[in-house]
Amino acid sequence: MEQTYDTRDDMKQTSNTRGDMELTSDSGDDMEQTSDTGEDIEQSSDTGENIEKTSDTEVKPNKCGVCGDGGIFNMINCRGIFNMINCRGIFNMVNCRGIFNMINCRGIFNMVNCRGIFNMIKCRGIFNMENCRGIFNMINCRGIFNMVNCRGIFNMINCRGIFNMVNCRGIFNMIKCRGIFNMVNCRGIFNMINCRGIFNMVNCRGIFNMIKCRGIFNMVNCRGIFNMINCRGIFNMINCEGIFNMSKL
Repeated sequence: MEQTYDTRDDMKQTSNTRGDMELTSDSGDDMEQTSDTGEDIEQSSDTGENIEKTSDTEVKPNKCGVCGDGGIFNMINCRGIFNMINCRGIFNMVNCRGIFNMINCRGIFNMVNCRGIFNMIKCRGIFNMENCRGIFNMINCRGIFNMVNCRGIFNMINCRGIFNMVNCRGIFNMIKCRGIFNMVNCRGIFNMINCRGIFNMVNCRGIFNMIKCRGIFNMVNCRGIFNMINCRGIFNMINCEGIFNMSKL
């Protein structure tokens, strides 16, 4: 049967020799309906109901991943596996691709223009991982403005803080750390392992810096190897460079 509808949204039916029906709208779009199974057709002329139309301006949800707890504009232009499981937030994962991103997370503007594997597992925060790429970033972390314009491997594991790792790149940075403004404009390997402090490693580069350390304003504008191992202090190593500095002080 071929169905066309007039200006009153009523239906006119014309039969043919085939068993299935083709519904044609004024816009020329075809809708397939099958009458072979004997099921009731939703749009019937007997009841006089109008045909339900879909507006062109209707906002459709983004369905490029899994999200267990809603949100606004989640996963825009994203591709990945198991993204945003049991998460809630606003503008999460914009223009992102990855595997197992944002598991059990909540936050605002998380992972904007990011790509990675296992990013932000059990995390909560605001503006986390903007323009970032990496592997196992921010595992069991909470904070504000963490990892802005960063790239690395195993960054910020079991960490909490504010403005951590801004414009940073490295491997195993900030493991079991808490602090404020840690690693700003830094690059290195194994930086700040099991550390806590304020303004640590500002504009720094090095290898194995600040292992098991706590302090204030440590390593400002510094570069070195194995600096501040098992150390605690205030205003340590400002504008410094060296090898094996401040071991077991």
